[in-house]
Amino acid sequence: MKKYLLVLNFMTLISATMASDMTSSDDVCLLSCARPLAGKAYFEHCYVMLTKGDQVLDSRGYFGDVGSIREPAPGLFQGKCEEVKRRVTMREWQKVTETFDKQKASDYSATSHNCCSVTLEAILEALGEKGIPDNAISANSGIGTRKKC
Repeated sequence: MKKYLLVLNFMTLISATMASDMTSSDDVCLLSCARPLAGKAYFEHCYVMLTKGDQVLDSRGYFGDVGSIREPAPGLFQGKCEEVKRRVTMREWQKVTETFDKQKASDYSATSHNCCSVTLEAILEALGEKGIPDNAISANSGIGTRKKC
């Protein structure tokens, strides 16, 4: 019984340490990324990544055929990522993912509701207007992210 309690306490300690590492916002960053769309040199694909150092903790992208998903191989493709806000909380990240996850593939529109507009919407929902990087607004020449008059 003592061994069981010792193992249980040890596992609780490890879990608490890992959870504290994951929720610590000291070096967790939210990045807005834009990369060239495969086979389409003039268009970009936008997505977000949550990183800690060089490690990608999570990511989200929005696609017309599947809706919102974890971005496939977010660090593999050449693209430009800009830091949205240093010291992002896990609650802010949860707001970002909730915004992505409520998107339906059937709502996709290349000109008004695309991966870049959803990226911008998610950042605005989670963090407000402060700290929005240029690539979240200017990707695809602002198609889908430009405010209408």
